[in-house]
Amino acid sequence: MRTALLTALALQMGFASSYAQNNAENSNTAAQNLPELEEMQAEEAAPISETFYLPEVEGTKVYAGKKTTVAVLDQMPPIVDQDLRETFVTIPGINVTERAIPSNVSISYRGLGDPHESEDVLTMQNGIPLQSDWFGYSAVYYTPPIESVEKIEFIRGGGALLYGPQIGPVINYVTPLPRTDTDFSNTSQFIGGSAGLYSIYTAFSGTTNDLGYFADFSVKGADGKRANADYLVFSGNLTTTYPLSDDSQIRFDFTGYSSNSGEAGTLSQAQYDADRYLTTTPVNRIWIDRYFPTLTYNKEFSNDALLEVKTWGGYQDRFSRRASAGSLNTNLDRREFYFYGLDTRYRRDWVGAGSDDNTLTAGFTFYYADAPRTRERGFSTGTTGTDVFKVANSTLYGAMFAENVFRYGDFAVIPSFRLDVSSLESKEEFNTGVTRPLFDSSETAVVPLGGLGFTYDYTENNQAYLNLSTSYSPKDYGDLGNPTSNTARVADDGTAYNFQAELGTRGSPTSYLQYDASIFFMRLTDIVESQTLLNGDQLQANAGDANYFGAEAAGSFDLIGFIDEQNDTNYVDQIGSFSLFANTSLLSAEFTSGQFNGNTPSHAPAMLWKWGGIWDWKDRVRLSITGQFNSKQYWQDSNTSNGTVPDQIPAYMVWDMSAEFIVTENISILGGINNLFNANYYSRIRSNGIDPLDPRNFWLGARASF
Repeated sequence: MRTALLTALALQMGFASSYAQNNAENSNTAAQNLPELEEMQAEEAAPISETFYLPEVEGTKVYAGKKTTVAVLDQMPPIVDQDLRETFVTIPGINVTERAIPSNVSISYRGLGDPHESEDVLTMQNGIPLQSDWFGYSAVYYTPPIESVEKIEFIRGGGALLYGPQIGPVINYVTPLPRTDTDFSNTSQFIGGSAGLYSIYTAFSGTTNDLGYFADFSVKGADGKRANADYLVFSGNLTTTYPLSDDSQIRFDFTGYSSNSGEAGTLSQAQYDADRYLTTTPVNRIWIDRYFPTLTYNKEFSNDALLEVKTWGGYQDRFSRRASAGSLNTNLDRREFYFYGLDTRYRRDWVGAGSDDNTLTAGFTFYYADAPRTRERGFSTGTTGTDVFKVANSTLYGAMFAENVFRYGDFAVIPSFRLDVSSLESKEEFNTGVTRPLFDSSETAVVPLGGLGFTYDYTENNQAYLNLSTSYSPKDYGDLGNPTSNTARVADDGTAYNFQAELGTRGSPTSYLQYDASIFFMRLTDIVESQTLLNGDQLQANAGDANYFGAEAAGSFDLIGFIDEQNDTNYVDQIGSFSLFANTSLLSAEFTSGQFNGNTPSHAPAMLWKWGGIWDWKDRVRLSITGQFNSKQYWQDSNTSNGTVPDQIPAYMVWDMSAEFIVTENISILGGINNLFNANYYSRIRSNGIDPLDPRNFWLGARASF
């Protein structure tokens, strides 16, 4: 099956390459004559007033009637070492459970699901899912280097209708396109810091003979503050664009990633209080490799019709060596993923239904994954051992979707529909660790989703919006069978649905103020939760519902711009700009039925505040100070302690500072302090203990651009 998958991928790429070559030979087009297709031209970053949230329609996608946020990263001083707390500081509601190593990404939103490995948040790069297996194993082990990210798109509500499953929102990392104003440019950055941190990043970009290219490479590593907390990460990306005709263009991307991280182990509360730098698992490590090419074709049939086709495939290998604290007997777990996808979208502007300004988008998605899982029993630092089990897993998925914007003056109605059809299979081929029969399970689901959005432009620069939408959490391979459990049972029938309603207002009433504020209600049904059986085995079962009420607000205020406008002065040219931003998420969540009826869902803090200030003097000096406050939160749905750690993650506040000084036209000095006031905190507890974080740390470096 893997051979067939890779062959199909090669044929798909080969066909597209041949198609591109034939079209190029028949085209006498110059790059400068291309239409402005979505994501086809590299442009200067827009000011924050134009990027606070996504436009109503962009390319083949509709964002109208959805709550969205955009974080433009070059508007902030540099972020190093994949610090996601700083990366998402301008986006309200994102709850990052931090780790001292970059082995996985753990994010949740509004208390929806366990943040571990971001399984309930659809994470994407340029519209391509980064989940290990989109359905069967949705853990996220890779994100692009933050240095290479141009902006982050954050979509709530109708995100599942736009892209596909998960009950949470969509995070889409958008990487740069080739520069069109030069045939060659280079940016290189070198950083050193505390605990042996080093980070090297270099990028090349330009357009020559109509061929645009962007290539970057990153290597970063550190010794860590604890023994066996070291890591080394390599990543690289290549993007090329080429015009096929006056109205079409092809784009090719390839991304490679490899990481090797030590896992120093979790701690009990007593161990943490005595020595938070203690190492309890000196031989544990995790290795991640991921490689995936993407081919995108854009065709503009007319001024009001656009087609976008994306096809991708790839391979990911997750290998871990883990021993319990105090033991050198290890489990050597390997999970491989061979995946292929196709996404086709069409947009048409049309007249009818009482309106002369409608936009229709429609399309389909296909996805396949082959995901074998194995375990061996090893010893100490070895990476091979004796076979324990082998499981064959696979996913087949297809979806059709459509969305339309009906505009009637200042009022718009946006209905949407999506039909997901998925089939998962999990078959145990052998298992020496159990006495039960081997499992052979499958699950087919047909899931209709619907949504309805409304917008009203009550002034030229201010809009009210209402979003009613559905999303869902699909079954995964663990629901079909658990090779580590001696009990062969699968999860109950039922799809975990999320019904969401959100009412808000957003806009930019002046040149110095932008805002977005909303209230929301969510109802999550048939929640997948872990139940402990009498023999100690764990069973994943659908049981219970939960309600979530809350409010969310974000704003940005240019203080110097305000003073200048009010007093007809021009201080911005003398002392620069000083932008303040703040956002908050207030949440009340409760289980209304099931095993944990009356409890608060895990990782659902009642308050999550973020704030900061950015001073920018003539694009020569840029200084930022940011902060975040998380109120206390339960780490498991039972709301209880396991005897060695508390029942809640304590409230914490963390500050960060970073700066950039442009010495010459081509040279900049960079520096920063993470955890500025040396807070002693942690944001992650697992069943085996507390995951400690680093104290205050420093970094310093330089950037050269030519």
